[in-house]
Amino acid sequence: MFENKTIQIKDTEKGNLEEVQSPNTDSSVSKDDILCAGILDTIFIISFFSLSLCLVGASVCFIVFGVIFLVEDYKVADKCSGSNLWEYVLVTLILTTSSKSYLYSENLGPINFICIGFIDLGLAIWGGIEIWENTCDELEKTNLWKFSISSFVLQLFLSTILLVVCPLLIIIDDYFRYKKFNSENNVNRNSNTDSTNKNFTNI
Repeated sequence: MFENKTIQIKDTEKGNLEEVQSPNTDSSVSKDDILCAGILDTIFIISFFSLSLCLVGASVCFIVFGVIFLVEDYKVADKCSGSNLWEYVLVTLILTTSSKSYLYSENLGPINFICIGFIDLGLAIWGGIEIWENTCDELEKTNLWKFSISSFVLQLFLSTILLVVCPLLIIIDDYFRYKKFNSENNVNRNSNTDSTNKNFTNI
């Protein structure tokens, strides 16, 4: 537990000594805090790397299965006149591969994420037209059509995150930062005003 330590402080005005009880913190408390912080950091690092590996594995599986379905269902898609579903899936795989490599570039900023969001939105619009408008009965029974639906949902989700959710979070964060900055400035101004008034009264 905590132990009290007596400190003698000299009062400059009265010239006498005053005893002040100061708490002496136990060293075991700080060790426990450091241990908990280390455990939390380790859990965070493991979770981050696990999530990264899962995303990489999901991306690789997405591309591999997309290529397999393009090869298997090419003839069925070719017989469906007026449908560009095969081309849509091909462009999706190409842009997915290029965007993943583009995310690891050094000159990556908010504008780049906005561009990726608009690309995904355009692909989602094109995919929706090809899936529900320019389709055939035989094509709807293939794995290529099912894969195109998953691509459409993923592109719609990513475009919503990049174009709607992220800008809203940035705006909300900036608003609260600005509000906190103004409140701190007001507190500092009030404290400076109070100290100035006290100095005038002392004079």
